[in-house]
Amino acid sequence: IAGTTESPVVAATVVSESPTINTVQFNRVAADLAWSEDTLTVTQLVLLSDRGALTVDRVSLDTQNNRLQVQGGELKEFSYPALYVLIAESPYIDEPDAESVRSLLARLSRPDEGMISASFMAEGPIDQIEARVSLDAQEIDIGEIENVQLSVEAVSRRGEVLLESFEAAADALNVTAQGTLIANGQIDLEVDAYNVDLAALTPATCPTHISGIATARADIEGPIDAPTVTASIEMVEPTIYGIEFDRLRASQITIAEENIDISRVLLTRDDHSAVFYGVLPWNWETFSVPVDRPIDLHATLEEQTLEILTILTDAVTTPTDDPGLISAAVDVTGTVANPNLSGQMMISNGNIGIKNFQTSFNNVQAHIIFEQDLLRVETFTGASSAGGTFQIVPGGTISLGNLVQSVQGQPQGEINLALVLNELKVVEQDLLGYQERITGSFTTTDSLTLTGSLNEPFVAGTIVISDASVLL
Repeated sequence: IAGTTESPVVAATVVSESPTINTVQFNRVAADLAWSEDTLTVTQLVLLSDRGALTVDRVSLDTQNNRLQVQGGELKEFSYPALYVLIAESPYIDEPDAESVRSLLARLSRPDEGMISASFMAEGPIDQIEARVSLDAQEIDIGEIENVQLSVEAVSRRGEVLLESFEAAADALNVTAQGTLIANGQIDLEVDAYNVDLAALTPATCPTHISGIATARADIEGPIDAPTVTASIEMVEPTIYGIEFDRLRASQITIAEENIDISRVLLTRDDHSAVFYGVLPWNWETFSVPVDRPIDLHATLEEQTLEILTILTDAVTTPTDDPGLISAAVDVTGTVANPNLSGQMMISNGNIGIKNFQTSFNNVQAHIIFEQDLLRVETFTGASSAGGTFQIVPGGTISLGNLVQSVQGQPQGEINLALVLNELKVVEQDLLGYQERITGSFTTTDSLTLTGSLNEPFVAGTIVISDASVLL
Protein backbone atom coordinates (compact mmCIF):
# COMPACT_ATOMS: atom_id res chain seq x y z
CA ILE A 1 0.00 0.00 0.00
CA ALA A 2 1.52 3.31 -1.07
CA GLY A 3 0.55 6.84 -2.00
CA THR A 4 -1.61 9.26 -0.02
CA THR A 5 -4.63 8.54 2.13
CA GLU A 6 -6.81 10.38 -0.39
CA SER A 7 -5.41 8.50 -3.36
CA PRO A 8 -3.76 5.28 -2.22
CA VAL A 9 -2.16 2.73 -4.52
CA VAL A 10 -2.85 -0.87 -3.47
CA ALA A 11 -1.39 -4.06 -4.92
CA ALA A 12 -2.03 -7.62 -3.73
CA THR A 13 -1.78 -11.24 -4.72
CA VAL A 14 -4.74 -13.35 -3.61
CA VAL A 15 -4.76 -17.14 -3.47
CA SER A 16 -7.53 -19.40 -2.15
CA GLU A 17 -7.11 -23.14 -1.90
CA SER A 18 -10.13 -25.44 -2.29
CA PRO A 19 -12.74 -22.66 -2.47
CA THR A 20 -16.47 -23.36 -2.87
CA ILE A 21 -18.49 -21.12 -5.15
CA ASN A 22 -22.29 -21.64 -5.32
CA THR A 23 -21.82 -25.16 -3.88
CA VAL A 24 -19.26 -26.08 -6.60
CA GLN A 25 -15.86 -27.18 -5.26
CA PHE A 26 -12.73 -25.81 -6.98
CA ASN A 27 -9.05 -26.57 -6.46
CA ARG A 28 -7.61 -23.08 -6.50
CA VAL A 29 -8.36 -19.42 -7.19
CA ALA A 30 -5.53 -16.94 -7.74
CA ALA A 31 -5.32 -13.34 -8.99
CA ASP A 32 -3.19 -10.20 -8.82
CA LEU A 33 -5.19 -7.15 -7.69
CA ALA A 34 -4.38 -3.47 -7.97
CA TRP A 35 -6.21 -0.24 -7.07
CA SER A 36 -5.05 3.15 -8.33
CA GLU A 37 -6.86 6.38 -9.23
CA ASP A 38 -10.40 4.95 -8.94
CA THR A 39 -9.51 1.95 -11.11
CA LEU A 40 -9.56 -1.68 -9.98
CA THR A 41 -7.38 -4.01 -12.02
CA VAL A 42 -7.31 -7.79 -11.81
CA THR A 43 -4.65 -9.66 -13.74
CA GLN A 44 -3.81 -13.31 -14.18
CA LEU A 45 -7.15 -14.48 -12.76
CA VAL A 46 -7.18 -18.27 -12.60
CA LEU A 47 -10.01 -20.52 -11.39
CA LEU A 48 -8.94 -24.17 -11.45
CA SER A 49 -10.82 -27.42 -10.87
CA ASP A 50 -10.65 -31.05 -11.90
CA ARG A 51 -13.43 -30.19 -14.36
CA GLY A 52 -11.80 -27.36 -16.28
CA ALA A 53 -10.41 -23.88 -15.80
CA LEU A 54 -11.40 -20.23 -16.15
CA THR A 55 -8.60 -17.76 -16.94
CA VAL A 56 -8.66 -14.01 -17.59
CA ASP A 57 -5.55 -12.05 -18.56
CA ARG A 58 -6.84 -8.67 -17.39
CA VAL A 59 -9.99 -7.09 -15.94
CA SER A 60 -10.08 -3.34 -15.43
CA LEU A 61 -12.96 -1.40 -13.82
CA ASP A 62 -12.89 2.40 -13.91
CA THR A 63 -15.29 3.31 -11.10
CA GLN A 64 -15.12 7.02 -11.93
CA ASN A 65 -16.34 6.62 -15.51
CA ASN A 66 -18.12 3.23 -15.09
CA ARG A 67 -16.00 1.59 -17.77
CA LEU A 68 -15.07 -2.08 -17.91
CA GLN A 69 -12.37 -3.87 -19.85
CA VAL A 70 -11.93 -7.66 -20.02
CA GLN A 71 -9.03 -9.09 -22.01
CA GLY A 72 -8.06 -12.68 -22.73
CA GLY A 73 -11.00 -14.40 -21.05
CA GLU A 74 -11.04 -18.13 -21.65
CA LEU A 75 -13.07 -21.11 -20.44
CA LYS A 76 -11.00 -24.24 -20.98
CA GLU A 77 -12.85 -27.57 -21.26
CA PHE A 78 -15.11 -26.58 -18.38
CA SER A 79 -17.64 -29.08 -17.00
CA TYR A 80 -21.17 -28.39 -18.25
CA PRO A 81 -22.74 -29.94 -15.09
CA ALA A 82 -20.56 -27.68 -12.91
CA LEU A 83 -21.51 -24.60 -14.94
CA TYR A 84 -25.19 -25.53 -14.64
CA VAL A 85 -24.88 -25.73 -10.83
CA LEU A 86 -22.92 -22.44 -10.66
CA ILE A 87 -25.84 -20.68 -12.37
CA ALA A 88 -28.64 -22.60 -10.65
CA GLU A 89 -27.23 -22.03 -7.15
CA SER A 90 -26.33 -18.38 -7.71
CA PRO A 91 -28.05 -15.83 -5.41
CA TYR A 92 -28.92 -13.87 -8.57
CA ILE A 93 -31.23 -16.67 -9.71
CA ASP A 94 -33.89 -15.54 -7.18
CA GLU A 95 -33.96 -11.97 -8.46
CA PRO A 96 -37.08 -10.80 -10.38
CA ASP A 97 -35.11 -10.02 -13.55
CA ALA A 98 -33.76 -13.60 -13.65
CA GLU A 99 -37.13 -15.10 -14.58
CA SER A 100 -35.99 -16.06 -18.09
CA VAL A 101 -32.92 -17.84 -16.67
CA ARG A 102 -35.04 -19.71 -14.11
CA SER A 103 -37.46 -20.75 -16.87
CA LEU A 104 -34.61 -22.06 -19.02
CA LEU A 105 -33.07 -24.04 -16.16
CA ALA A 106 -36.47 -25.54 -15.33
CA ARG A 107 -36.82 -26.81 -18.90
CA LEU A 108 -33.31 -28.28 -18.95
CA SER A 109 -32.76 -31.30 -16.77
CA ARG A 110 -29.60 -31.19 -14.64
CA PRO A 111 -26.84 -32.64 -16.86
CA ASP A 112 -24.52 -35.50 -16.02
CA GLU A 113 -21.85 -34.79 -18.61
CA GLY A 114 -20.68 -32.34 -21.24
CA MET A 115 -17.84 -29.91 -21.74
CA ILE A 116 -17.74 -26.23 -22.70
CA SER A 117 -14.87 -24.14 -24.06
CA ALA A 118 -15.19 -20.41 -24.72
CA SER A 119 -13.27 -17.19 -25.24
CA PHE A 120 -14.56 -13.74 -24.39
CA MET A 121 -13.61 -10.07 -24.19
CA ALA A 122 -15.39 -6.83 -23.28
CA GLU A 123 -14.71 -3.10 -23.31
CA GLY A 124 -16.62 0.14 -22.82
CA PRO A 125 -19.19 1.80 -20.54
CA ILE A 126 -20.99 -0.78 -18.42
CA ASP A 127 -24.42 0.18 -19.76
CA GLN A 128 -23.16 0.17 -23.37
CA ILE A 129 -20.56 -2.57 -23.20
CA GLU A 130 -19.04 -4.01 -26.34
CA ALA A 131 -18.27 -7.70 -25.97
CA ARG A 132 -17.60 -10.81 -28.00
CA VAL A 133 -18.11 -14.45 -27.03
CA SER A 134 -17.11 -17.59 -28.93
CA LEU A 135 -18.38 -20.84 -27.45
CA ASP A 136 -18.04 -24.51 -28.31
CA ALA A 137 -19.79 -27.25 -26.35
CA GLN A 138 -19.29 -30.99 -26.68
CA GLU A 139 -21.41 -33.96 -25.57
CA ILE A 140 -24.30 -31.83 -24.31
CA ASP A 141 -27.65 -33.55 -23.65
CA ILE A 142 -30.85 -31.61 -24.40
CA GLY A 143 -33.87 -33.58 -23.27
CA GLU A 144 -33.36 -37.06 -24.68
CA ILE A 145 -31.11 -35.80 -27.49
CA GLU A 146 -27.60 -36.93 -26.59
CA ASN A 147 -24.13 -35.74 -27.62
CA VAL A 148 -25.22 -32.40 -29.03
CA GLN A 149 -22.38 -30.25 -30.38
CA LEU A 150 -22.90 -26.48 -30.03
CA SER A 151 -21.08 -23.59 -31.68
CA VAL A 152 -21.98 -19.97 -30.89
CA GLU A 153 -20.55 -16.61 -31.99
CA ALA A 154 -22.18 -13.58 -30.33
CA VAL A 155 -21.39 -9.87 -30.12
CA SER A 156 -22.73 -7.17 -27.78
CA ARG A 157 -22.48 -3.67 -29.17
CA ARG A 158 -24.13 -0.40 -28.06
CA GLY A 159 -26.81 -2.19 -26.04
CA GLU A 160 -27.52 -4.76 -28.75
CA VAL A 161 -26.73 -8.47 -28.66
CA LEU A 162 -26.10 -9.93 -32.11
CA LEU A 163 -26.04 -13.65 -32.73
CA GLU A 164 -23.56 -13.93 -35.60
CA SER A 165 -23.91 -17.70 -35.77
CA PHE A 166 -25.47 -20.56 -33.85
CA GLU A 167 -25.33 -24.24 -34.76
CA ALA A 168 -26.43 -27.33 -32.86
CA ALA A 169 -25.82 -30.76 -34.35
CA ALA A 170 -26.35 -34.35 -33.22
CA ASP A 171 -26.59 -37.26 -35.66
CA ALA A 172 -29.13 -36.07 -38.27
CA LEU A 173 -30.24 -33.08 -36.18
CA ASN A 174 -29.09 -29.64 -37.30
CA VAL A 175 -30.31 -26.28 -36.00
CA THR A 176 -28.90 -22.93 -37.12
CA ALA A 177 -29.80 -19.37 -36.16
CA GLN A 178 -28.59 -15.84 -36.73
CA GLY A 179 -29.81 -12.30 -36.17
CA THR A 180 -30.42 -9.86 -33.35
CA LEU A 181 -31.10 -11.36 -29.95
CA ILE A 182 -31.65 -8.08 -28.07
CA ALA A 183 -31.90 -4.53 -29.40
CA ASN A 184 -33.86 -2.03 -27.30
CA GLY A 185 -36.05 -4.85 -26.04
CA GLN A 186 -36.59 -6.21 -29.57
CA ILE A 187 -35.58 -9.47 -31.28
CA ASP A 188 -35.02 -10.24 -34.97
CA LEU A 189 -33.91 -13.83 -35.50
CA GLU A 190 -33.95 -16.42 -38.28
CA VAL A 191 -34.00 -20.09 -37.25
CA ASP A 192 -33.71 -23.21 -39.42
CA ALA A 193 -34.17 -26.66 -37.90
CA TYR A 194 -33.73 -30.00 -39.67
CA ASN A 195 -34.58 -33.51 -38.47
CA VAL A 196 -35.73 -32.51 -34.98
CA ASP A 197 -37.07 -35.50 -33.02
CA LEU A 198 -39.90 -33.89 -31.05
CA ALA A 199 -40.31 -36.91 -28.77
CA ALA A 200 -36.67 -36.61 -27.70
CA LEU A 201 -36.85 -32.84 -27.32
CA THR A 202 -40.02 -32.84 -25.18
CA PRO A 203 -38.40 -33.11 -21.71
CA ALA A 204 -36.34 -30.00 -22.48
CA THR A 205 -39.27 -27.89 -23.66
CA CYS A 206 -42.80 -28.63 -22.49
CA PRO A 207 -45.10 -31.64 -22.31
CA THR A 208 -46.70 -32.40 -25.62
CA HIS A 209 -48.80 -35.12 -27.26
CA ILE A 210 -47.11 -34.68 -30.63
CA SER A 211 -44.07 -36.64 -31.77
CA GLY A 212 -42.28 -37.11 -35.07
CA ILE A 213 -39.34 -35.82 -37.10
CA ALA A 214 -39.77 -32.12 -37.90
CA THR A 215 -38.12 -29.66 -40.26
CA ALA A 216 -39.01 -26.01 -39.73
CA ARG A 217 -38.08 -22.45 -40.58
CA ALA A 218 -39.05 -19.51 -38.38
CA ASP A 219 -38.63 -15.73 -38.40
CA ILE A 220 -38.87 -14.22 -34.92
CA GLU A 221 -39.19 -10.46 -34.55
CA GLY A 222 -40.70 -7.88 -32.22
CA PRO A 223 -40.71 -7.38 -28.44
CA ILE A 224 -38.51 -10.00 -26.83
CA ASP A 225 -41.17 -10.99 -24.27
CA ALA A 226 -43.91 -11.40 -26.92
CA PRO A 227 -42.45 -11.49 -30.45
CA THR A 228 -44.18 -12.26 -33.72
CA VAL A 229 -43.20 -15.69 -34.98
CA THR A 230 -43.83 -16.70 -38.59
CA ALA A 231 -43.02 -20.33 -39.29
CA SER A 232 -43.50 -23.19 -41.69
CA ILE A 233 -43.14 -26.80 -40.59
CA GLU A 234 -43.17 -30.27 -42.08
CA MET A 235 -43.22 -33.46 -40.03
CA VAL A 236 -42.50 -37.01 -41.14
CA GLU A 237 -44.41 -39.85 -39.45
CA PRO A 238 -46.01 -37.64 -36.81
CA THR A 239 -48.01 -39.16 -33.97
CA ILE A 240 -50.72 -36.89 -32.56
CA TYR A 241 -52.47 -38.03 -29.38
CA GLY A 242 -51.49 -41.61 -30.21
CA ILE A 243 -52.72 -41.51 -33.84
CA GLU A 244 -50.01 -42.18 -36.44
CA PHE A 245 -49.85 -40.24 -39.71
CA ASP A 246 -47.51 -40.19 -42.69
CA ARG A 247 -46.94 -36.45 -42.90
CA LEU A 248 -47.97 -33.10 -41.45
CA ARG A 249 -47.38 -29.95 -43.45
CA ALA A 250 -48.12 -26.41 -42.23
CA SER A 251 -47.46 -23.81 -44.90
CA GLN A 252 -47.61 -20.89 -42.45
CA ILE A 253 -48.21 -20.53 -38.73
CA THR A 254 -48.05 -17.05 -37.18
CA ILE A 255 -47.88 -16.33 -33.46
CA ALA A 256 -48.73 -12.68 -32.88
CA GLU A 257 -50.61 -10.62 -30.30
CA GLU A 258 -51.50 -13.57 -28.08
CA ASN A 259 -52.89 -15.65 -30.95
CA ILE A 260 -51.72 -18.50 -33.16
CA ASP A 261 -52.97 -18.02 -36.72
CA ILE A 262 -52.89 -21.33 -38.61
CA SER A 263 -53.29 -20.68 -42.32
CA ARG A 264 -53.47 -24.31 -43.45
CA VAL A 265 -52.34 -27.62 -42.00
CA LEU A 266 -52.49 -30.80 -44.07
CA LEU A 267 -52.44 -34.23 -42.39
CA THR A 268 -52.01 -37.32 -44.55
CA ARG A 269 -52.01 -41.07 -44.03
CA ASP A 270 -51.90 -43.44 -47.01
CA ASP A 271 -54.53 -42.07 -49.42
CA HIS A 272 -56.36 -40.11 -46.74
CA SER A 273 -56.03 -36.45 -45.83
CA ALA A 274 -57.57 -33.85 -43.56
CA VAL A 275 -57.18 -30.07 -43.57
CA PHE A 276 -57.64 -27.64 -40.72
CA TYR A 277 -57.03 -23.93 -40.18
CA GLY A 278 -58.03 -21.20 -37.76
CA VAL A 279 -56.94 -19.27 -34.69
CA LEU A 280 -55.87 -20.45 -31.23
CA PRO A 281 -55.02 -18.29 -28.19
CA TRP A 282 -51.44 -18.16 -26.96
CA ASN A 283 -49.73 -17.04 -23.75
CA TRP A 284 -46.04 -16.17 -23.94
CA GLU A 285 -45.63 -16.13 -20.16
CA THR A 286 -46.76 -19.73 -19.69
CA PHE A 287 -45.71 -20.81 -23.20
CA SER A 288 -49.04 -22.60 -23.66
CA VAL A 289 -52.54 -22.43 -25.15
CA PRO A 290 -54.94 -20.96 -22.54
CA VAL A 291 -58.04 -23.12 -22.12
CA ASP A 292 -60.31 -20.19 -21.20
CA ARG A 293 -59.80 -17.85 -24.18
CA PRO A 294 -61.66 -17.89 -27.54
CA ILE A 295 -60.74 -20.31 -30.31
CA ASP A 296 -61.85 -20.42 -33.95
CA LEU A 297 -60.87 -23.62 -35.76
CA HIS A 298 -62.15 -25.25 -38.95
CA ALA A 299 -61.50 -28.83 -40.10
CA THR A 300 -62.58 -30.61 -43.26
CA LEU A 301 -62.48 -34.25 -44.24
CA GLU A 302 -63.47 -34.42 -47.87
CA GLU A 303 -65.26 -37.55 -49.04
CA GLN A 304 -62.97 -40.56 -48.79
CA THR A 305 -63.15 -44.24 -47.91
CA LEU A 306 -63.97 -45.56 -44.46
CA GLU A 307 -60.53 -47.14 -44.29
CA ILE A 308 -59.63 -43.94 -42.45
CA LEU A 309 -61.33 -45.42 -39.37
CA THR A 310 -58.59 -48.05 -39.14
CA ILE A 311 -56.11 -45.17 -38.73
CA LEU A 312 -57.99 -43.75 -35.76
CA THR A 313 -58.43 -47.09 -33.95
CA ASP A 314 -57.21 -50.67 -34.39
CA ALA A 315 -60.54 -51.97 -33.04
CA VAL A 316 -62.18 -51.40 -36.44
CA THR A 317 -61.60 -53.25 -39.71
CA THR A 318 -62.92 -52.49 -43.19
CA PRO A 319 -62.94 -54.51 -46.43
CA THR A 320 -60.39 -53.18 -48.89
CA ASP A 321 -62.62 -53.47 -51.96
CA ASP A 322 -65.69 -51.49 -50.89
CA PRO A 323 -65.47 -49.99 -47.37
CA GLY A 324 -67.89 -47.12 -47.98
CA LEU A 325 -67.43 -43.35 -47.81
CA ILE A 326 -67.11 -40.74 -45.09
CA SER A 327 -66.97 -36.94 -45.12
CA ALA A 328 -66.99 -34.30 -42.40
CA ALA A 329 -66.75 -30.56 -41.78
CA VAL A 330 -66.46 -29.14 -38.27
CA ASP A 331 -66.14 -25.60 -36.92
CA VAL A 332 -64.96 -25.15 -33.33
CA THR A 333 -65.51 -21.88 -31.46
CA GLY A 334 -65.90 -21.06 -27.76
CA THR A 335 -62.87 -22.07 -25.67
CA VAL A 336 -60.71 -25.17 -25.38
CA ALA A 337 -62.32 -25.98 -22.02
CA ASN A 338 -65.86 -25.29 -23.30
CA PRO A 339 -65.94 -25.78 -27.08
CA ASN A 340 -68.86 -24.85 -29.29
CA LEU A 341 -69.05 -27.24 -32.25
CA SER A 342 -70.99 -26.91 -35.47
CA GLY A 343 -70.92 -29.05 -38.61
CA GLN A 344 -71.72 -32.58 -39.65
CA MET A 345 -70.33 -36.01 -40.52
CA MET A 346 -71.77 -38.33 -43.19
CA ILE A 347 -71.22 -42.07 -43.74
CA SER A 348 -72.68 -43.76 -46.79
CA ASN A 349 -72.75 -47.46 -47.73
CA GLY A 350 -70.32 -48.29 -44.95
CA ASN A 351 -68.96 -51.78 -44.37
CA ILE A 352 -67.39 -51.97 -40.93
CA GLY A 353 -65.97 -54.87 -38.96
CA ILE A 354 -64.88 -55.22 -35.34
CA LYS A 355 -61.51 -56.74 -34.57
CA ASN A 356 -61.65 -60.48 -33.71
CA PHE A 357 -65.32 -60.70 -34.77
CA GLN A 358 -66.47 -62.50 -37.93
CA THR A 359 -69.82 -60.75 -38.15
CA SER A 360 -69.54 -57.29 -39.69
CA PHE A 361 -71.96 -54.43 -40.29
CA ASN A 362 -72.99 -53.57 -43.83
CA ASN A 363 -74.87 -50.78 -45.55
CA VAL A 364 -74.14 -48.38 -42.69
CA GLN A 365 -75.75 -44.97 -43.28
CA ALA A 366 -75.05 -42.18 -40.80
CA HIS A 367 -75.67 -38.47 -40.46
CA ILE A 368 -74.27 -36.94 -37.27
CA ILE A 369 -74.63 -33.27 -36.36
CA PHE A 370 -72.01 -31.39 -34.30
CA GLU A 371 -73.92 -29.00 -32.05
CA GLN A 372 -72.24 -26.99 -29.27
CA ASP A 373 -70.58 -29.69 -27.13
CA LEU A 374 -72.81 -32.47 -28.51
CA LEU A 375 -72.75 -35.08 -31.23
CA ARG A 376 -76.41 -35.53 -32.21
CA VAL A 377 -77.55 -38.53 -34.25
CA GLU A 378 -79.82 -37.68 -37.17
CA THR A 379 -79.47 -41.07 -38.87
CA PHE A 380 -77.50 -44.17 -37.98
CA THR A 381 -78.64 -47.47 -39.50
CA GLY A 382 -77.05 -50.66 -40.76
CA ALA A 383 -77.35 -54.40 -41.20
CA SER A 384 -75.51 -57.48 -39.99
CA SER A 385 -73.54 -59.44 -42.57
CA ALA A 386 -75.44 -62.50 -41.28
CA GLY A 387 -78.87 -60.84 -41.51
CA GLY A 388 -81.06 -58.42 -39.56
CA THR A 389 -80.71 -54.69 -38.95
CA PHE A 390 -79.90 -52.14 -36.26
CA GLN A 391 -80.68 -48.47 -35.73
CA ILE A 392 -79.67 -45.73 -33.31
CA VAL A 393 -82.85 -43.81 -32.60
CA PRO A 394 -82.66 -40.27 -34.10
CA GLY A 395 -82.08 -37.54 -31.54
CA GLY A 396 -79.56 -39.45 -29.44
CA THR A 397 -76.57 -37.44 -28.20
CA ILE A 398 -73.02 -37.76 -26.94
CA SER A 399 -71.54 -34.79 -25.07
CA LEU A 400 -67.80 -34.26 -25.34
CA GLY A 401 -67.30 -32.48 -22.01
CA ASN A 402 -63.75 -31.14 -21.70
CA LEU A 403 -62.35 -31.14 -25.23
CA VAL A 404 -58.72 -31.51 -24.12
CA GLN A 405 -59.46 -34.59 -22.03
CA SER A 406 -61.60 -36.08 -24.79
CA VAL A 407 -58.82 -35.68 -27.36
CA GLN A 408 -56.34 -37.21 -24.91
CA GLY A 409 -58.50 -40.32 -24.64
CA GLN A 410 -59.98 -39.39 -21.25
CA PRO A 411 -63.58 -38.54 -22.15
CA GLN A 412 -65.57 -36.82 -19.41
CA GLY A 413 -68.84 -36.35 -21.30
CA GLU A 414 -72.25 -37.99 -21.14
CA ILE A 415 -74.02 -40.44 -23.46
CA ASN A 416 -77.75 -40.63 -24.19
CA LEU A 417 -78.46 -43.13 -26.97
CA ALA A 418 -81.19 -45.68 -27.75
CA LEU A 419 -80.40 -48.75 -29.89
CA VAL A 420 -83.00 -50.82 -31.74
CA LEU A 421 -82.14 -54.35 -32.94
CA ASN A 422 -84.39 -56.15 -35.42
CA GLU A 423 -83.50 -59.86 -35.70
CA LEU A 424 -79.83 -58.87 -35.87
CA LYS A 425 -78.01 -62.14 -36.46
CA VAL A 426 -74.54 -62.92 -35.18
CA VAL A 427 -72.37 -65.83 -36.33
CA GLU A 428 -69.02 -66.18 -34.59
CA GLN A 429 -66.29 -68.84 -34.71
CA ASP A 430 -63.76 -69.44 -31.94
CA LEU A 431 -64.76 -66.22 -30.18
CA LEU A 432 -63.92 -67.64 -26.73
CA GLY A 433 -60.94 -69.69 -27.82
CA TYR A 434 -62.60 -73.12 -27.55
CA GLN A 435 -63.13 -73.70 -31.29
CA GLU A 436 -66.80 -73.04 -30.62
CA ARG A 437 -69.38 -71.75 -33.11
CA ILE A 438 -71.99 -69.32 -31.76
CA THR A 439 -75.08 -68.13 -33.64
CA GLY A 440 -78.10 -66.14 -32.55
CA SER A 441 -80.67 -63.55 -33.52
CA PHE A 442 -81.14 -60.47 -31.31
CA THR A 443 -84.24 -58.26 -31.13
CA THR A 444 -85.01 -55.46 -28.66
CA THR A 445 -88.57 -55.34 -27.35
CA ASP A 446 -88.47 -51.53 -27.30
CA SER A 447 -84.97 -50.13 -27.33
CA LEU A 448 -81.69 -50.61 -25.51
CA THR A 449 -80.70 -47.37 -23.78
CA LEU A 450 -77.16 -46.23 -23.03
CA THR A 451 -77.01 -43.31 -20.60
CA GLY A 452 -74.66 -41.68 -18.12
CA SER A 453 -70.89 -41.27 -18.23
CA LEU A 454 -68.97 -42.13 -21.39
CA ASN A 455 -66.47 -43.97 -19.21
CA GLU A 456 -69.10 -46.08 -17.43
CA PRO A 457 -72.43 -45.94 -19.31
CA PHE A 458 -75.60 -47.45 -17.84
CA VAL A 459 -77.23 -49.97 -20.20
CA ALA A 460 -80.92 -50.84 -19.79
CA GLY A 461 -83.53 -52.66 -21.89
CA THR A 462 -84.75 -56.08 -22.93
CA ILE A 463 -83.22 -58.23 -25.67
CA VAL A 464 -84.93 -61.31 -27.05
CA ILE A 465 -82.48 -63.94 -28.29
CA SER A 466 -83.81 -66.53 -30.75
CA ASP A 467 -82.42 -69.31 -32.93
CA ALA A 468 -79.35 -69.40 -30.72
CA SER A 469 -76.86 -72.23 -30.77
CA VAL A 470 -73.45 -73.01 -29.34
CA LEU A 471 -71.47 -75.76 -31.03
CA LEU A 472 -68.34 -76.99 -29.24
